[in-house]
Amino acid sequence: MPLLEPLIRGHHKALWSIDESCWTVDNFRDGSNPTTANPRAPLGVLGGSVAAYKSVDDGTGDFVVVPFGFELVAEVPESAVGAGDGTPAVLATSIAGLFMDDANVNPLDDNGARASGKITILNGMGTYKIRVYTTNADGTATGDVKAAVPGTLLYGDPANGLLSTVVFGDAVCKDMKTPTATDPVLVVDMVI
Repeated sequence: MPLLEPLIRGHHKALWSIDESCWTVDNFRDGSNPTTANPRAPLGVLGGSVAAYKSVDDGTGDFVVVPFGFELVAEVPESAVGAGDGTPAVLATSIAGLFMDDANVNPLDDNGARASGKITILNGMGTYKIRVYTTNADGTATGDVKAAVPGTLLYGDPANGLLSTVVFGDAVCKDMKTPTATDPVLVVDMVI
């Protein structure tokens, strides 16, 4: 069962060059339970997660796609530069769209994206079922998509690259059907 399934296909591109981080990022960066998404492939972006742009530093002005919230410039701790002078990390937050498929490194999966170095990005109007999103099983409601109501705008969560209700940058989608315990599928309309 795919993590993202088109209901009404919108604009998409399959020609984006992707950064190596798409294959190596821990898709459970926030410490969530790895059995909830794709336990066979704990590395690589997941279909339905948010994609962001990253500038290529070769003077061409080209961009590649990275996971949303991916650390472009590492945080400099205060202890390294003196009290009060710490520099926060620079995160990839310029939204490219949603990843259509997983970009995993599982040798048991036939992954055309890995062979070509390209992956499909959904970046225009359309309606999609998504089976991976931010939840908070610890009882808090911060960012929990299951606590949203239809019509709520959803954003990229920099902690894990998944859709969230926490406002961070530009909206990606609008919640059309909120997941429930009996039907854990989120239905969204793209708004980017």
